[in-house]
Order: sequence, then structure tokens, then C-alpha cells
Amino acid sequence: MSIIKKIKKVYLQNRLYSSILNVIKPYFFGVFHLFYNPGKKISIHNPLPIIPDSKDNKESEIVRRIFESFSKMKRDQKDANKIYFPSSLWQSQIDISFSYLNKGIKNNDIETFHYFLANFGSWPKYTGVTHSTLIHKYHKSLMGRRYLQNRFYNNMNVWKWFNEKKDISLLSCPQYGNQSGSIIDGHFIGFGSFFNEIYGSLLSELLSEIEAPIITELGGGCGIWSYFILRKLKNFCYLDLDLPETLCLAAYYLMKTFPDKKVLLYGEDQFSTDLYNKYDLIFLPNYEIEKIKNK
Repeated sequence: MSIIKKIKKVYLQNRLYSSILNVIKPYFFGVFHLFYNPGKKISIHNPLPIIPDSKDNKESEIVRRIFESFSKMKRDQKDANKIYFPSSLWQSQIDISFSYLNKGIKNNDIETFHYFLANFGSWPKYTGVTHSTLIHKYHKSLMGRRYLQNRFYNNMNVWKWFNEKKDISLLSCPQYGNQSGSIIDGHFIGFGSFFNEIYGSLLSELLSEIEAPIITELGGGCGIWSYFILRKLKNFCYLDLDLPETLCLAAYYLMKTFPDKKVLLYGEDQFSTDLYNKYDLIFLPNYEIEKIKNK
């Protein structure tokens, strides 16, 4: 019945043809690549869930700080202006895919909260910030894996067209959060790495002549694109404004990636623009945007 309802819905939205095409296309190309597979040297990486090490003091401290910050963000979100609330689409996404975070603070269960942070990059439900469900869906069959291999291969060729002289190792990013993706020439490369590297490098070059740039991102997702912007900068202050749930992912990923940087999480200090000189990474819920002031 659910399939029939979906068909009726897309038909009424005039999307039936494109929806059928989207379902069929991966398998069509999968069959084609059974015989012609230029991406055969690319391995699809779809890791099993990991159990975080609760004895890792540094890891536990990062998670504790994010847990406490998230608890405060959700309490204060109730009193924020409604224009900062998630859209109905995002709220549905949060209720389903980010349920482990909200269950964690509701039950004061930091282990459940930690489990999601440690595995968000290969989460089986769509989070809106990674391509994990694409990898999950197609890696199970030979045709699906061939399809994925050649999606990576085609994206890599586009990247090479932009970056003829760059080494492929520059596409690699840290795997914190148990990221799914691919292994190419021994390097872990995520599905979004190709265009993240292109745009991240362009922005990083624009900022390179500024001694200590202040970078504000509206909706930083899980922080992977930010990594490609920040990795070559020696000094910076990066401020991420986002919904509390996705902000937790970016905080976890970037705190793990840049362990020597000074970090401010919401609730740890009263935010003011004077703190740009004190912290390297600042994570605030979207309703705090009014405090960043002009310029």
C-alpha cells in the first residue's frame, strides 16, 4: 500500500516519469558496467558501525562538552523566534535520522548520543548531510557496486579537469564519524570530496592573504566542506551557525580533526564578537545569528 501511495503522490506532482527513471538508471548503468568498468580499481567503503571507546579520555571529553551544549541549545530553542525553527521537512528529518541525539538528552544517555556521533558518516538513515544512504543502498549487489564505482570515477575525472596538476591525495578527508565513501589509490575519498575540494580550495586561496580571517558559515552541515576550506589556513576563527542537531556533527568532526584549536561551544561562554580573537572554532545555534553584528 505504501508503494501505491508513493506512486499516486509522484503522479499528482508530475514526477512519475523522472521518479521511475531515477529508480531504473542505477541498475541500467550497473548492468552496463558489468561489461565495461573503468572504475574497477575503486573500492567502495561502507564500514560497519563502531562502538566508541568510552575509556578514551579525549574522545569522552569532546562528547561530554557537545552533549551539554546540545542540551542547552534544545532548551533555549523553545524560547527562540519561530523564524529560526526547522522547516517541516527538516523537522521530519530530525525526528527520524537524528533521534539518537534527542533520545540521548531526553534520557540523559550519553552513550546513545556518542554512538550516533561516532557513526553519523555511515548512518543507514538519510541525515541530509552525508551520502551514506547512497552507499548503503547500492553496495550490496554487484550491479550496485559497479554503479557506485563509476559514479566515483566520473566525479574524479571532472575533478581532474579542474585540477590537472593536483595529487589525488588532496581529495582525502578525515574519517571521524565512521565515514562511508571509497578507497582510491590507497586514500579514503568521500562522495562529496570532489566538489568540496574544488570549492574549499578556491575559498581558502581567497582567504590566504588575510592574516587571521573570520569565516562564518550558515549551515555548516557535518563540517567536511569546512575542513577543505580550513586545512591550509594557519590562523583563523571559524564560526558555524546551524540547527542544533547538525551543529553537533560539525563540532564533533572539526574538534577531532583540529585537536589543537581552541573551541567554544554554545553555553560554555557568553558569546560576543570579542571572542573571535580568543577561539579558533565557535559553534552556535542558528538563533544566535543576531549577536554576530555587522561586518
